[in-house]
Order: sequence, then C-alpha cells, then structure tokens
Amino acid sequence: MLSIPSMRNLDILQHYLKNSWRYLLKDKRFTLLNLIGLSTGLACTLLISIWVRNELRFDKFHEKDDQLYEVMIHEKAGNRIATSNGTGDYVGETLLKDLPEVEAAVITTPASWFQKFSLSAGSTTIGASGNFVSHDYFNAFSVPLIHGQTDEVLTNKNSIAISQALAIKLFRKPEHAIGKVLEWKWQAYSGKCLVTGIFADFPANSSQQHDFLLSMDAWNQIVPKGDVQTSSGPFDNFVVLKKGTDINQINKKLSGFAETSFNDSTSTLFLRKYSDAYLFGNYENGIQTGGKITNVRLFSGIAIIILLVACINFMNLSTARASLRVKEVGVKKALGARRATLVFQFLSESMVMSFVALVIAVLLTSALLPQFSAITGKALAFQFDIKMILMILGAALLTGLLAGSYPAFHLSRFNPAITLKGGLTSSVGEILVRKGLVVFQFTVSVVFIIAVMVVYRQIRYVQEKSLGYNKDNIVYFEMNGRVAEQPESFLTQLKSVPGVINASSIQQKIILPAMLPGNGAGVRWEGKNADDKIRFFRMPVNYDLIETMNIEIAEGRSFSKRYGNESASIVLNEASGKFWVQPLGML
Repeated sequence: MLSIPSMRNLDILQHYLKNSWRYLLKDKRFTLLNLIGLSTGLACTLLISIWVRNELRFDKFHEKDDQLYEVMIHEKAGNRIATSNGTGDYVGETLLKDLPEVEAAVITTPASWFQKFSLSAGSTTIGASGNFVSHDYFNAFSVPLIHGQTDEVLTNKNSIAISQALAIKLFRKPEHAIGKVLEWKWQAYSGKCLVTGIFADFPANSSQQHDFLLSMDAWNQIVPKGDVQTSSGPFDNFVVLKKGTDINQINKKLSGFAETSFNDSTSTLFLRKYSDAYLFGNYENGIQTGGKITNVRLFSGIAIIILLVACINFMNLSTARASLRVKEVGVKKALGARRATLVFQFLSESMVMSFVALVIAVLLTSALLPQFSAITGKALAFQFDIKMILMILGAALLTGLLAGSYPAFHLSRFNPAITLKGGLTSSVGEILVRKGLVVFQFTVSVVFIIAVMVVYRQIRYVQEKSLGYNKDNIVYFEMNGRVAEQPESFLTQLKSVPGVINASSIQQKIILPAMLPGNGAGVRWEGKNADDKIRFFRMPVNYDLIETMNIEIAEGRSFSKRYGNESASIVLNEASGKFWVQPLGML
C-alpha cells in the first residue's frame, strides 16, 4: 500500500526535474547569466567558509581542549591594567601544588625568544626552530609521539624530541634518529643532547610550530631560577584542569593568589582557555575585547551578503522574464494545475540551477584555493568530510530555495483568464519589491567598492608609513654557526665588502623585541612609584645599529666604542623616556 504512492511521488519528482532541465537548456542565455551569478556567489562563499572554518578550529585539535588553560596575569601599570601571558617560573608548579583542581602543569620559554637554532648531527648542520618545555608537555598538548613515551621523553635535561620532518632531514628515516646525539647552538649557548622521542609534525592550525623540543631543565642550566618567586615573568605557563572543573570558581580562587603565594598585591592571576587565545587575544585595561574573532564575524557576514546578492540577482532575472511565461502559467492553471504544483515546478527549476551552480562553484573553489591560501597566509584545504559535505549541500539547498521562492510565488499567482488574454499587471507592492531588490544590489556593490578602496589605501599607508628606521637597502639574515660565535670578526670583515656602508647585529628581530626584564619591577629610577609596574621591552643591540638603521636620535647619543665599555649605558625611546628623570639618550 505504501510503495505505490512513494513510487508515484518519485515519478512526479523525476518529471519536474526533467522539465526543469529541459527549460533551462531551452533558454541558454538566461541559464548562463544565472549560472555565472550563482556559481560566483557560491564560490566566494565557499572560499570564505573554508577560511572561517580554519580560524574557528585553530588550536582546537588537542584531546584535552576543554581542560587545557593558559595562565594569564592582570598587572597594574600606572592608572591602567596590562594583561599578558607572561608569568613567573614558579607559577605552574605552585598552582599544581596548591589547587586540587589542577591535574598537570607545563611551563615553556616563549617561542618568540628564539629565531633559528643551529642543529648538528655529525657533519650535517641545519637551522631549525625549537623551544624549551617541561617534561609534562606531551601529556597536556596533543602532539602524537611516533617514537618514545610521553612520560619519559623529556625527563632528562640532556633529552631532545624532534619532529618527524626533522628526523627525515637529518637521518633519512625517523627510527634511525632514536638514541643519536645532536648538538644545538643558539647565539652564545650550546649543548649536546640525546634524541629520546620523535613527534608528528605540528598541524597547520596550531599556534605552536616547532622542529624540536628541549627539556626545561636545560634552560634552567643556562639561566638558573631565581631565589625570589614572582607571579609575573617572561614564561608561558599552562595547566590541565580535572574534568568537570568550573573555570569561574577557579578564577575566583585565583583572584588573590598572586598576593598570598607571591606577595604581589598589584597583580591578579587568571586562567584562559588555551584554544581561545587565537581568536580572543585582545585585552584593554583588563577587559577582554575580542581579537581575530572580529575578522571571522566580519567575513562571515560578507559571505552571507555575497550569497544574498547572488540570490537577489536570480530573483530579478526570473521576475523580469515573467511576461514570457504568462501563457504557460495560464494554460496549466486552466487545465487544473494548482498553485502549489506551479510553486513546486518553479522551485525545482531554481534547485536544479542551484546544484549545477554548486558543481561549478566547487570546481572554481578548488582552482582558486591555492591563490586564496597565499593571500590569507594560511594552509587551507578543501576537506570533503561529513561536515563540509553537509555544509556545501545545505548552502546549495538554501540558495535554491531563497533564490526561487519569490519568482515561484510571483509567477504562480497569475489569473489564468487574464493571462490567456495576454494581460499582465503588477501591483504597486510588487514593483516596490523588485525596485528594492535592485537598490539593495547596487547599494551592496557600492559599499564593497568603497571597502576595497579603503583597504587598498590603508595597505598603502602601512607600506609607506615611516617605522622610525630606514628599511630600504637593509639586508637581514640570521647568524648561525661560527658567525654567531665570532660576531665582531664577522661584522669587521663585512664592513670591508665593497658596497656595504655599515653593518651591525641585534639579538632578535627589530619588530619583535621579546626580551623584557620581568614585569618592569626590576627597572628602577629616582622618583619611581614602587607600586607602578611598567613593562619595558629590552632589545640588546651591537654598536652601529642605530647608524645602520638610520634611527633618529632625539636627545643624547648612540652607543660608541669611543666611550669604552657601554654595558652600563642605555638608549630609550621617547615613550619610555617620559618615565625617567635624566635619560642618557632617546630615539
């Protein structure tokens, strides 16, 4: 009994789809115009959706994502509150000891401290990025170990875990790396270590990207822990909370933790979900104010508007051709066709158009994705998993229904007696709707054109804005190997090369002065308020850097060998110079 109507419904559906396809092939110009509009709109929407999906999934691949938190700190800086993830080297272990809700604690040095390490295996030396981490790192972060045990791989201070890609570069096969001795060098520091683990390469949507990891105990040999325990500092501390822990209750406990545990009444510790740092990384005066999530929301809105404009274009083209289908509607109604039947017919036409446009849009997206990835700076991929397939099919279904709804109800309402006589009238409301849709299209187009012009001018402004130093004709490269061991000799020889006007060196990139003396508490001057914690970013530089970069001296002088050892001298920028009474020099 049930099979007969289901087969009949299937035949009816097949009949509608066949007629829709024939109609679209019959009017090729109309079909081509609509396909161009819909496929372009869908392709733009798909490209933006792939980027948005990648942003929303950033750092969320960790198995303990719901339990993994980063220790943050609010610090009073004058009359404002500065928020950062820079905390002291005793913070993590103190939280683990004093809070029963903490399951594990991990401390790492900031990755921004290091550029490339020089890593040697026998006669092979390459540059690689690395960091120092505590032994529980692999228990907290989901970086799969191909060889080695998570609880043992970094327990020894002379241990090193390397990525699969690095193991292949150095030893051709990952399994050949285990037990081998590697020597690392970074600036004036070096050490030998034993390969105890091989980990899978970090995924592209990870904020941490390391070729190798060293034990935090090795760092403590370079810079021993101080006797004074502080809540603030330059380190990154992470904790894994026990399942079911209420983060709000934990943060209430931490409200006075800095004072009771570290004798710091001007700072407040709190926990932020690790995977939220990428999208919600901005703080103003101690209040979270968004971050990259703003761009995600903006481009999501743009994708919706683009798809809406494509649908409106379809509606306008369809309703504009209404006069050509008047007699068709009249005949079908005269023969007994109900309005619902006609609505379904016109919707089936738009659905067929939408899914054909979807196929073209998928092909366009696949072809444009490499260029789009280069523009966004992301390793984007068209992954056909269940969620992506459902999203694509849902977008096509929604587009077909949205684009075909108004034409379907508009065409199916015609009176057969009037239409067969050739008469066709439009109400004031219909005219206003059509004009409104056209106005909306043009308005969106004008807004997008203006937005493109603003972005273009802003990019030009950033490119032409004076950075405070001359970046033209400056060649920058990282010093490794013997060059790092004997920088003065290298710079002397470099200055003698024809065409080289001047040369100098710096401890890190000039746009990333990552080294800082704690939270500013160690920077003192006459008249300073002892309760003020002002962050001073430190940039160790060599002689002649100011002259090489053509940095303007506002007052005082730059470093010079003519004055002997300048290790006790300092040059400030104008912003920091405002806090000092008698600065030596200001940039």
